[in-house]
Amino acid sequence: MQTDAANLFTAHRIPVSSVDCRETTSSGSTPGAEIVTISQLEPVACITAFRHLHSTTVPTDPTIPIVQELNIADPRDPQMYPPGTAHSFPTSGVGGGGPISIFYQFVMRGDNRFTFAWHNTTGALKEGCGLDKCWGPTVGKNLTDIMQSLPPTDVELGSMVSLGFPTNGMRDVIFYNEALLPKVYIPIHQTNAAQPTSSLEFKVSYLKQINQMVPPFAPELRPEARWMVDPDDYVKPLVYDPKDPRWNKPSGHAAVGACK
Repeated sequence: MQTDAANLFTAHRIPVSSVDCRETTSSGSTPGAEIVTISQLEPVACITAFRHLHSTTVPTDPTIPIVQELNIADPRDPQMYPPGTAHSFPTSGVGGGGPISIFYQFVMRGDNRFTFAWHNTTGALKEGCGLDKCWGPTVGKNLTDIMQSLPPTDVELGSMVSLGFPTNGMRDVIFYNEALLPKVYIPIHQTNAAQPTSSLEFKVSYLKQINQMVPPFAPELRPEARWMVDPDDYVKPLVYDPKDPRWNKPSGHAAVGACK
């Protein structure tokens, strides 16, 4: 992350020394134990952040009929990703990403208080397990409670890929949906654990799995799944108008942090 930041600021001719970098949560903290408010976008938006769980593999959940579509490449893969197409970002010898995952929710000031959440990985909430450690169901339940206590989420940008897919399909993704109850779900992080052109197979698995959840995910609460297919959808801007009455929220909603 430090390398990426240095490259970004250098490209825009901004002195790296002028950047005030600090930890969002304490090193080694338990997920959900620290909830912070980030003020960098004030007075435009308030940001709430906390550590959550990196995706991981846990045993198959016996309480839910798991749907597992094949994670295979589209036969048109050679056409969509011809030889020489970059499939990953260079890391300048620093290595890949780590298991520390931060959940962010952005609450716009005014205009229906349009709200979106962003989490670039999707952990095993039910078991309270992340890639680096299993904290147990109590931690997973606390994370779910935190997400449920946030201001109502209009749009969730969340990883559709979980390392737990081979054993529990899209279960973990839908657990995050159930905790946040977004009006729109935009799947992100369609890389690494997924074949580049397998997005629509994951969509089929997601739509089938949501019908198998126990207890059932009420149809009226299910988000609009705004699926993304690389490269077709990646070059199209997604625009949401905060003034749209679709984002209207009930008054008096209790919430954690300062984004009330």
